[in-house]
Amino acid sequence: MNWVGCALVLSLLLPGCAKDAAPQKAAAPPQPPPSEPSPHAALIQQALPLFAAAAERQWPAPTQGMAALNLAMSQGRMQRARKLVGQELSLHPGSAEASFAAGVLYFMGGAYGGARQRFERELERGPAFVEPHRVFHFYGACLLRLGEGSLARQALVAHLSLRPGDPHTLYYLGQLALQEGQAPQALTRFQQALLEFERRSTAAGGQPDPSLAKVHAGLGNAHLQNGDLDAADQAMRRSLALDPSQADVHYAHWRVLLRLGDRNAAASAMESFERLKSGLGGGPLQPNQNPVTPPFVNHR
Repeated sequence: MNWVGCALVLSLLLPGCAKDAAPQKAAAPPQPPPSEPSPHAALIQQALPLFAAAAERQWPAPTQGMAALNLAMSQGRMQRARKLVGQELSLHPGSAEASFAAGVLYFMGGAYGGARQRFERELERGPAFVEPHRVFHFYGACLLRLGEGSLARQALVAHLSLRPGDPHTLYYLGQLALQEGQAPQALTRFQQALLEFERRSTAAGGQPDPSLAKVHAGLGNAHLQNGDLDAADQAMRRSLALDPSQADVHYAHWRVLLRLGDRNAAASAMESFERLKSGLGGGPLQPNQNPVTPPFVNHR
């Protein structure tokens, strides 16, 4: 927070018998002490060069248990992954990779406090497993969910410096801008994420990334915040065409349609929202349903 101070300048006049005495200069206004980075901000700053230097390091093959855990995480089999991570930490209590995986599982389950502790531990430890840059991404995403925007931005920007153009991190920076009411910046970040996802989709033979639905939803919310209702409507329709199970997007779309005056479509959007919220046609919502997260292990 910027320090703001006010100084009252006093003209100190000496008695007339001391005619050759110059008036004293007003005292300079007090200056705020140099701000020290928070311990967590300092942790990011200190860890970043270590993780950058590890980019080309060759890592040993994972244990058999860790390989099975990586596979389960990549396939989204979270119940199996929770069982495997417990086994791996019992056999190898000091395993950095298993500890990180436990943090990701906390994050995916909405236990952001526990996830944060795991990610900070890995930043303190330094790079110790394949693709260690992932720690910065998940740490930033976790801080965003905990409402610590400034620190989240530092972690996410740090990740972008390690993985320029990463669309998952661009998405979270868009979400952060949206939370702060910075719609133009949010639009820029979401558009950057969308272009990168589409580029990767083309390179993969046209298979769309499942995260695209959330990016279009983010664009819709940014357009809504910016007052462009038609663009918000179009973006939310694209999002729901990719994934109609997003209750939060149906609700946001309902708000847009009401403001556009399309009451029939708004009623349909609200009906979809209520059906999903009640657990019909898609199951009950989870704390972090359809998160925009990168593949757990993405050897590239």
